[in-house]
Amino acid sequence: MSEFPFQIMVPRIFHAVLAGVADLHFYKLAERLLGRGPAFLALICYLTNWFVFFTATRTLTNSAEMIFTVIGLTYYPWPKPMINRPHRISLWLYLMAASISCMIRPTAFIIWGPLCVWNLAITYHRAKTLFTVAVVGIFSVTLSLLIDHHYYGRWVFVPYNFLKFNLINDQGAVYGTHPWHWYVSSGLPAILGPHLPLFLLGLVKGKTSLLPLLGFTMWSMLIYSFSSHKE
Repeated sequence: MSEFPFQIMVPRIFHAVLAGVADLHFYKLAERLLGRGPAFLALICYLTNWFVFFTATRTLTNSAEMIFTVIGLTYYPWPKPMINRPHRISLWLYLMAASISCMIRPTAFIIWGPLCVWNLAITYHRAKTLFTVAVVGIFSVTLSLLIDHHYYGRWVFVPYNFLKFNLINDQGAVYGTHPWHWYVSSGLPAILGPHLPLFLLGLVKGKTSLLPLLGFTMWSMLIYSFSSHKE
């Protein structure tokens, strides 16, 4: 019985630390794309967002997916017009963060798949990048298989089970269904809350160099909209 508090508290503390790391990386990402002044304002909006404040430190796979996605986007090799100052990019760091987020929750592939393809399309070191993507991908899938085999006691490919449960069999519908436009009409406005006017203002007056990032966001919302169950 004495082990139970330890087993309960350690994951919470570890996840809280990861959430703090994500906060730092969000600022670094905003500084890379916007500059120091706007990055500070972006960080304030991020930290005062009720949804982030409520969910970031909770031990949920959705929260872990968000944390590693933020970290990965910070090290992603955005094109030079999107960057205000020189920054040393680590291809391995962004790919490792992306692979961890996909291992935790396969839905992360919806955004990371196109981002990796775009990276390959615009890089001057295509062969090196492709090799790195392959190495990280094979390592991540192998590690995921070994971990799942250890806990399940048999070989299980969890991403396939996830896809089968949520998309092929649509069993996620037992938790509730929503119309196709839910993310635009309800989900996004609810998450943004009082920051919605600032978001709309940013769409109108924001930097055109941020359009690719907005495009990937809209792409993710579009794909998620095909699922009957939304969250």
